[in-house]
Amino acid sequence: MAEKNMRDKDQRKRLDAAAMRLLASKDMTASTNEDEAAIAETWDALDILRADPHIMAELRTPYRAPFWQRTDGIKTLGAGMAACATIAAVALALVLSPQTYVTRVGEQRLVPLADGSQVTLNTDSRISVHIDGGQRRVTLERGEAYFDVAKLAGAPFVVVSGASEVRVTGTHFNVRRDTNSVRVDVEEGRVLAGAHAATNPAGAAILTANQAVTLDEHGLVRQRSVADIDRVSNWRRGRVYFNETPLRDAVADMNRYTRTRLVIATPGIADMPVSGVYRVGASDSFARALGLAYPVQVQTHDNVIEISQKGHAAF
Repeated sequence: MAEKNMRDKDQRKRLDAAAMRLLASKDMTASTNEDEAAIAETWDALDILRADPHIMAELRTPYRAPFWQRTDGIKTLGAGMAACATIAAVALALVLSPQTYVTRVGEQRLVPLADGSQVTLNTDSRISVHIDGGQRRVTLERGEAYFDVAKLAGAPFVVVSGASEVRVTGTHFNVRRDTNSVRVDVEEGRVLAGAHAATNPAGAAILTANQAVTLDEHGLVRQRSVADIDRVSNWRRGRVYFNETPLRDAVADMNRYTRTRLVIATPGIADMPVSGVYRVGASDSFARALGLAYPVQVQTHDNVIEISQKGHAAF
């Protein structure tokens, strides 16, 4: 190895010397003999180079500029970087911007979330979802939603509805937002519900399985009760469930699922308790069933179904 290195150095010295002589021969004062000697030495040096298999192998290999120096490489690299930047921007926007989900009147929808949780939206509902690392926040802007929350250590799941907040870590519960109230029904797990429950747990109601709370427009506890799991499980299956429910509440519930309006024409029957299970949106079937089972009469005018008292029945 040492002998080869010495030989290579000698070859480089001879080539350098020949090159210097060739350059010097360009001086107008150089003699003809000097020109001929420089040229001869240069050819000798080239012969030495041609005899080296490693040098010849390098000479036979086509030159190709590095990827980032080539025109096609620059275009490809630029396009790739632009695509990566676009993807990153979109991903960042998806993380930072709340995602909105909406159902129309009569529609229900299952929404899988990025953290493994699921939300089932009832008719005419709207939520916005913000999931970013340790923050999991859903705003129920209107309507009703059932939450199946995945357990995620260190990342509480918060549902906001008006002035009310519900805070959980992993559970099953239902939230319904009406005009002046929010009702929370817990099927499984433990829930904090109240005004600013996430930041003020001392002022929130603590709920466990089969418990419910109704909060007023300020997020304050209006009423505690037993969770209405039958009603919740039925609406998730496309049915409306009533159990000794005042007619006014039953009519309001049926009206959530269709543009056809049920109207109580006789105020005196509004408190009449009704029971049964009906398909969502089937207001006409509900009205006919009332006419058969209760002392009421039903009349339909365009998209309005009037329910009035029949005879002088007392309720």
